[in-house]
Amino acid sequence: MISERDHPRGVSVARCILVIEPVGRTGACGYGTEGSIAFPTLNRPQPRSGMNDGDVVELTAPQEQFDGDEAIVGFLKGAGPFFCSGAT
Repeated sequence: MISERDHPRGVSVARCILVIEPVGRTGACGYGTEGSIAFPTLNRPQPRSGMNDGDVVELTAPQEQFDGDEAIVGFLKGAGPFFCSGAT
C-alpha cells in the first residue's frame, strides 16, 4: 500500500508498506510488489544479508518471479538494516 504524507519542506513523500514473501527452496530470498515496482530481497538479516554459493543460486527465484510479473522495475534490497555484507 502506498500512501502519501506531507514533508516538512512542502514536498509530498510516498511511504511504501510492503509484504515480502519468501521464494526459492531455502527462503534466503524474498519477493514483493507494489504496483509496477518489484522488491526482490536478500532475506538473511542475521548475517547482514551476506551471501554464500547457495544464496547466489537462490537469486534466480525472484528473477523468475519478476519475469512473470507485471512489474516494470525492480529494486534489490536487503532485509534488516543492511543491504549485503558480501560473501560468507
